[in-house]
Amino acid sequence: MKFRHITQALAGCAAALLLLQAPLSAAEEIDGYPGKLVLHTQGPGPKEERLRVPIAVYQDAQGRRVDLIGAIHLADGAYYRRLNRRFKSYDKLLYEMVNGEHLSEMLWLRKKASKGELTPDERERLSTLEAECDEAADSSVVMGLLHYYYDFMSAKMGFTMQADGIDYGQPNFVYADMSQEEFEAAMAEGGESWMGYFIDALAESFKNGEILAGSALDASSPVAMRRYLMKIMAKSMESQPMDDKAIVVARNIRCMEVLDRELADPAVRKVGIFYGAAHLRDMDARLRERGFELQSVEWMTAWKVGSKLK
Repeated sequence: MKFRHITQALAGCAAALLLLQAPLSAAEEIDGYPGKLVLHTQGPGPKEERLRVPIAVYQDAQGRRVDLIGAIHLADGAYYRRLNRRFKSYDKLLYEMVNGEHLSEMLWLRKKASKGELTPDERERLSTLEAECDEAADSSVVMGLLHYYYDFMSAKMGFTMQADGIDYGQPNFVYADMSQEEFEAAMAEGGESWMGYFIDALAESFKNGEILAGSALDASSPVAMRRYLMKIMAKSMESQPMDDKAIVVARNIRCMEVLDRELADPAVRKVGIFYGAAHLRDMDARLRERGFELQSVEWMTAWKVGSKLK
């Protein structure tokens, strides 16, 4: 039993550190952003804690607006519901997901299928996309392990997975990430790998004593686990920058290419970029290079622990 707890702590620490890595860059800050990309706050209740991620608003001289919307891949369902409502206000919503190029189209067709509105051609297209999605999921060992971890954490702590909480089947959603092959090629070019990321994250968590602290947790307590993971996720942003790693840089470059393409349309005036919080500091620098200035920052609660949560 104790070994299982240690294993869960290892997976939790490494995943939290890996999924929330961020590059460092000097820039003018508002409310701590972009120096901080995740906030762990106390209150307002005496036993309440919150994990918050930013929504940073930028504007250029032409009055075009770009919002950087920090994502956490496991969160309270209310966080994703608030985002779904907000996403409808954008002309275009750029989203991340390695190998998720046709996700939005597939989910949109599924919506039509549920209403009995598919044409024969659309029905055939949906079948093709679903088969491709299943094949991609089966071929990726790393993605399979991450999904296993997400399933465990969501069941254990009452989280919703991002893929379940976000309604990707919207007409204004635009894919802005890399295929699995492209991402692996970018990692290989820099001599990187998933295993290397994982080992670096584990080494950092051992150095900070996070693994040992996590192994002592009572794994039956979702409140204790939430409080513990909030601390490591906030702390990891400052402990191990990955400003030269493909997991951040290569994918951000692709996202900015998509942004440039969408902004070339005069009708596109308001764009949201929904990417993991770890990507936002590098994106901040890239937006400033394009003439955008930071206007405001809102810190949205993604996780909450309070006296009423048992």
